[in-house]
Amino acid sequence: MILLKSYGDRLVSGKYELYSRSKHAANFICQNALACCVDESVGPGPFSIVVSGIPIDSIKTLQIENKRFILNGETLNFTRGGRYCSQIESLPKISREKLRENLKYFGDHLKQLSCPLSLLFLINPAKENEFKTDFENEYVRRFKNGIELFFDSDCLQGVRRLRGLGFGLTPSGDDFLAGAMAAIHISQSIFNENYQERLLEISQAARGDNPIVNAYLESARDGAFVKRFRDVIIAIFRGNLLKIKQNTTQLLGAGKTSGVDWAVGYYLTLMAELNRAKD
Repeated sequence: MILLKSYGDRLVSGKYELYSRSKHAANFICQNALACCVDESVGPGPFSIVVSGIPIDSIKTLQIENKRFILNGETLNFTRGGRYCSQIESLPKISREKLRENLKYFGDHLKQLSCPLSLLFLINPAKENEFKTDFENEYVRRFKNGIELFFDSDCLQGVRRLRGLGFGLTPSGDDFLAGAMAAIHISQSIFNENYQERLLEISQAARGDNPIVNAYLESARDGAFVKRFRDVIIAIFRGNLLKIKQNTTQLLGAGKTSGVDWAVGYYLTLMAELNRAKD
């Protein structure tokens, strides 16, 4: 018997087709819409349908109708699971100095994580030694070039350099950009500014051919986050150092490098926004 644990707030009705699968996630597409059937180890997200009682790699069909899911022909009413709210309605009030201090703590702990071939080398140069082959070293070089453009000279050209750069279903460059857009979105609350035009330009430049990546980039632009990322953001603002440490470590469970790569993008971009405001 399939049990519905939670479902995301950006799911839309439609008859979906299987796009990709892994042991813990079955990703479905309906035109440009995304829906991901996942187990509890992955957890809630804006596009996630968290279920138990069935191996995820056995889910083959998905249809979303008014207030119900149909998985492998079995109907699950929305009332059987909780709706996950991916946006952060309000953040705790915090001074910029305290936020910078909490963010530095987050970055210091992030640097210590072990996640081979991730983007940790951008904040911990010692991690660059993990890249051994000529191909991997060229990857590092290209990433550094894209980062330099993104932060220093031509943001949108940097976005285009980073788009699709990396390995796996969601390449590191795209995960970085999702974290960066999350930081820019959050910065609106810090500085009481409207960055929607800026976010739209970045998301348009980042858009590629991968529908899963595109959906998560758009959700980052709109301030809609998977629970792991949402928890990190809130912990940094609340300043609970134990929670920051725990939630940072939990990012290792979000894909092979995806959680860490998102965090590096978030950390570097939010720190850059704080430094820019200070200047």
